[in-house]
Amino acid sequence: MSSQTISMRDPSFGSVLRHALRYAGPLVRHALLLFFVVVILLPLIWVVASSFKSIPELYRVPTTLFPTEPTLTSYQFVLTQVPKLPQYYENSLVVTSVSVVLAGIIASLAGYAFARLNFPGRDQIFWCLVISIFLPTSITSLFAVYELTDRLQLLDTWFGLILPYTAGALIVSTFIMRSVFSSIPGELQDAARIDGCNTLEVFYRIMLPLGAMGIVVITILNFVNIWGDYLLARTLTYENARTLPVEISLLQPQTGDWHFNTVTAAYMLMFGPAFLVLVALQRWFLRGLSEGALKF
Repeated sequence: MSSQTISMRDPSFGSVLRHALRYAGPLVRHALLLFFVVVILLPLIWVVASSFKSIPELYRVPTTLFPTEPTLTSYQFVLTQVPKLPQYYENSLVVTSVSVVLAGIIASLAGYAFARLNFPGRDQIFWCLVISIFLPTSITSLFAVYELTDRLQLLDTWFGLILPYTAGALIVSTFIMRSVFSSIPGELQDAARIDGCNTLEVFYRIMLPLGAMGIVVITILNFVNIWGDYLLARTLTYENARTLPVEISLLQPQTGDWHFNTVTAAYMLMFGPAFLVLVALQRWFLRGLSEGALKF
């Protein structure tokens, strides 16, 4: 007992204990982060690997995570069995791109107005818009959107999807852009006013270049959300303006040749463009988040 007490009082033991406690926290934190990364990525890795497996290997027991003999047969099957696949790609690209651009322009102007312009009820209107995000209207508003689109004779058209997608992305995008413009020092705006710039000139000469990272953030968020949307596209389209997520969800094993590997290959064809956009803009996306794009 006395020897243990002496060892506890030993300066070298205390130094080791302090070092152990110092590194224990980061080690536990990194271990938890690694665990969650594995949990999140494992299903995606399974889908990607399955799309490159042959049918015998797919149903082999015991199963393997990665294909032993990778093949592109599943992708060839999807491309041959869905003859209108280029049309659905075109629909998704046009609708998503136009909606993202329109939402970015309108949200930037609205965010600048809520952040820098003084008008009656500015803060009240803004926070009413923010509160509306939390209202359960995603399903109930679908009926109103369908009826309005039908009366405007825009069902199964690009424009009939672009309008609701743009409107749906405006609230969150405006909230982000307001945060970005609010974080820009007001002295820059005052200096531009002294130099003779009007409101629009201050916006596109000063605020817009400095808030470019926020535009990248809302572009990525809106692109991913609109590109992968199923519910609204399934409701407002039939055949001509059908988007890629809707068509892939309607693929049926009519010939008996549809297996899990072909389904995963179809989903990978849909997942690719959104992934490429995220990878291409990742650096600016993270920089935009760190510069205050998501701060109150």
